[in-house]
Amino acid sequence: MHNDRPEAGGGRDRPWFAIGSFLAIGVANALIDIGLLNLLLFARPTTDPTWLFVYNTAAYVSAVVNSYVWNARITFKRHATFRWREKIGFALQAGFALLLNNGVFLVGVAAFAAASTWGVPAWTQYNVAKGLAMAVSSASSFLLMKYVVFPDRAAARKRLKGRADS
Repeated sequence: MHNDRPEAGGGRDRPWFAIGSFLAIGVANALIDIGLLNLLLFARPTTDPTWLFVYNTAAYVSAVVNSYVWNARITFKRHATFRWREKIGFALQAGFALLLNNGVFLVGVAAFAAASTWGVPAWTQYNVAKGLAMAVSSASSFLLMKYVVFPDRAAARKRLKGRADS
């Protein structure tokens, strides 16, 4: 008979756990990211690409800090070391994801600018562009965190040992 209950450790080694917890934390990150962007746009409305870049960067960095704290403690807990190498790796992947996020956001804003002639409010355009930016940067962040920042070192050693034994 098959037992569907997780092993000791709460099933943290199962792929669905990593993806599920990453997505749940991602929802919190999205709320922070979109929430802060909209708060800044509400407090000081702008169409200036420089200010949009600054607003998007501030919102994204706030979400990234939240991401590190929660993903290191939950999603990748068994692999997190909290050493400087890991923190630098996280910062590098976050920087790469930030470049992607800002690039997609600003290209999206420019592409949706034509929609303003159709009566679509700038706020809607910015939020659609932000949603696209978040999707692209989140996918890259997950892959980089899983395989570079918080790798399963034990599994990698097993694979290497298996190759050496062959």
